[in-house]
Amino acid sequence: MSPLRGILVGLGARARTWARVIDADPDVALVAACDPDPAAQKAFAETHPALLVGSSISAVIDTPADFVLLATPPGGRAAQIEACCKAGLPVLAEKPLADDVALAHTYVELAEAAGILLIVGLNFRYLAVTQE
Repeated sequence: MSPLRGILVGLGARARTWARVIDADPDVALVAACDPDPAAQKAFAETHPALLVGSSISAVIDTPADFVLLATPPGGRAAQIEACCKAGLPVLAEKPLADDVALAHTYVELAEAAGILLIVGLNFRYLAVTQE
Protein backbone atom coordinates (compact mmCIF):
# COMPACT_ATOMS: atom_id res chain seq x y z
CA MET A 1 0.00 0.00 0.00
CA SER A 2 1.25 3.48 -0.86
CA PRO A 3 1.77 5.97 1.95
CA LEU A 4 -0.74 8.76 2.54
CA ARG A 5 0.59 11.91 0.88
CA GLY A 6 0.44 15.17 2.80
CA ILE A 7 0.94 18.85 2.19
CA LEU A 8 2.38 20.72 5.17
CA VAL A 9 1.24 24.34 5.48
CA GLY A 10 3.36 26.49 7.78
CA LEU A 11 6.97 25.65 8.53
CA GLY A 12 7.43 26.86 12.10
CA ALA A 13 8.21 24.89 15.24
CA ARG A 14 5.05 22.73 15.19
CA ALA A 15 5.55 21.96 11.53
CA ARG A 16 9.11 20.82 12.14
CA THR A 17 7.79 18.42 14.80
CA TRP A 18 5.14 17.16 12.39
CA ALA A 19 7.75 16.72 9.65
CA ARG A 20 9.92 14.57 11.94
CA VAL A 21 6.94 12.42 12.90
CA ILE A 22 5.83 12.01 9.28
CA ASP A 23 9.37 11.33 8.04
CA ALA A 24 9.64 8.49 10.60
CA ASP A 25 6.35 6.86 9.58
CA PRO A 26 6.41 4.63 6.49
CA ASP A 27 2.62 4.99 6.10
CA VAL A 28 2.75 8.76 5.56
CA ALA A 29 4.86 10.95 3.27
CA LEU A 30 5.11 14.67 2.71
CA VAL A 31 4.81 15.73 -0.93
CA ALA A 32 4.83 19.53 -0.58
CA ALA A 33 5.09 22.31 1.97
CA CYS A 34 4.66 26.07 2.13
CA ASP A 35 5.33 29.11 4.28
CA PRO A 36 5.41 32.83 3.46
CA ASP A 37 8.83 33.23 5.12
CA PRO A 38 11.66 32.68 2.59
CA ALA A 39 14.06 31.64 5.39
CA ALA A 40 11.61 28.96 6.57
CA GLN A 41 11.16 27.75 2.99
CA LYS A 42 14.92 27.54 2.47
CA ALA A 43 15.56 25.70 5.75
CA PHE A 44 12.80 23.17 5.03
CA ALA A 45 13.95 22.66 1.44
CA GLU A 46 17.44 21.88 2.70
CA THR A 47 16.11 19.00 4.83
CA HIS A 48 13.52 17.90 2.23
CA PRO A 49 15.15 18.56 -1.17
CA ALA A 50 12.77 16.30 -3.10
CA LEU A 51 9.65 18.23 -2.05
CA LEU A 52 7.95 21.15 -3.70
CA VAL A 53 8.25 24.09 -1.28
CA GLY A 54 6.25 27.23 -1.97
CA SER A 55 5.31 30.54 -0.40
CA SER A 56 1.58 29.84 -0.04
CA ILE A 57 -0.98 27.07 -0.18
CA SER A 58 -1.97 28.20 -3.68
CA ALA A 59 1.59 27.39 -4.84
CA VAL A 60 1.39 23.76 -3.67
CA ILE A 61 -2.30 22.78 -3.48
CA ASP A 62 -2.28 21.17 -6.95
CA THR A 63 0.38 18.66 -5.86
CA PRO A 64 -1.22 15.18 -5.82
CA ALA A 65 -1.98 14.60 -2.14
CA ASP A 66 -4.36 12.86 0.23
CA PHE A 67 -4.54 15.49 2.99
CA VAL A 68 -3.34 18.89 4.16
CA LEU A 69 -1.84 19.54 7.58
CA LEU A 70 -2.26 23.15 8.75
CA ALA A 71 0.55 23.93 11.20
CA THR A 72 -0.28 27.60 11.01
CA PRO A 73 -1.61 30.12 13.51
CA PRO A 74 -5.42 30.22 13.57
CA GLY A 75 -5.61 33.78 12.26
CA GLY A 76 -5.64 33.81 8.47
CA ARG A 77 -6.73 30.20 7.95
CA ALA A 78 -9.82 31.07 5.94
CA ALA A 79 -7.99 31.06 2.58
CA GLN A 80 -6.14 27.86 3.51
CA ILE A 81 -9.32 26.00 4.44
CA GLU A 82 -11.12 27.33 1.37
CA ALA A 83 -8.26 26.07 -0.86
CA CYS A 84 -8.44 22.64 0.77
CA CYS A 85 -12.21 22.51 0.30
CA LYS A 86 -11.89 23.50 -3.36
CA ALA A 87 -9.23 20.81 -3.89
CA GLY A 88 -11.29 18.21 -2.02
CA LEU A 89 -8.48 17.54 0.45
CA PRO A 90 -9.15 16.58 4.08
CA VAL A 91 -7.61 18.92 6.66
CA LEU A 92 -5.80 18.23 9.92
CA ALA A 93 -5.41 21.60 11.68
CA GLU A 94 -3.41 22.47 14.74
CA LYS A 95 -5.51 23.80 17.58
CA PRO A 96 -7.11 26.15 17.98
CA LEU A 97 -8.98 25.88 14.71
CA ALA A 98 -9.96 29.55 14.79
CA ASP A 99 -9.73 32.64 16.96
CA ASP A 100 -13.43 32.44 17.84
CA VAL A 101 -16.26 29.93 17.83
CA ALA A 102 -18.20 31.64 15.03
CA LEU A 103 -15.26 31.39 12.65
CA ALA A 104 -14.62 27.77 13.65
CA HIS A 105 -18.29 27.08 12.87
CA THR A 106 -17.82 28.67 9.44
CA TYR A 107 -14.85 26.38 8.76
CA VAL A 108 -16.90 23.34 9.76
CA GLU A 109 -19.70 24.42 7.43
CA LEU A 110 -17.22 24.93 4.56
CA ALA A 111 -15.78 21.46 5.09
CA GLU A 112 -19.21 19.84 5.32
CA ALA A 113 -20.33 21.57 2.11
CA ALA A 114 -17.18 20.36 0.35
CA GLY A 115 -17.58 16.84 1.72
CA ILE A 116 -14.14 16.79 3.33
CA LEU A 117 -12.95 15.83 6.79
CA LEU A 118 -11.83 18.66 9.06
CA ILE A 119 -9.93 17.43 12.09
CA VAL A 120 -8.36 19.49 14.87
CA GLY A 121 -5.21 17.98 16.36
CA LEU A 122 -4.86 18.07 20.10
CA ASN A 123 -1.63 16.11 20.35
CA PHE A 124 0.42 18.99 21.77
CA ARG A 125 -2.06 19.95 24.51
CA TYR A 126 0.10 18.52 27.31
CA LEU A 127 3.26 20.43 26.40
CA ALA A 128 4.16 23.01 29.03
CA VAL A 129 4.20 25.84 26.48
CA THR A 130 0.70 24.93 25.29
CA GLN A 131 -0.70 24.73 28.80
CA GLU A 132 0.85 28.07 29.67
